[in-house]
Amino acid sequence: MRSIFMQFYRIEDSVQACFKSNQLQLLRATSSNFMA
Repeated sequence: MRSIFMQFYRIEDSVQACFKSNQLQLLRATSSNFMA
């Protein structure tokens, strides 16, 4: 059971990291559009 929980936490961490990187890219795109 413990290994399954560890795998789930790893997947959740990778998903959160993906969302964070996507948010950073969106922020950069919007900021560059405002500056242009």
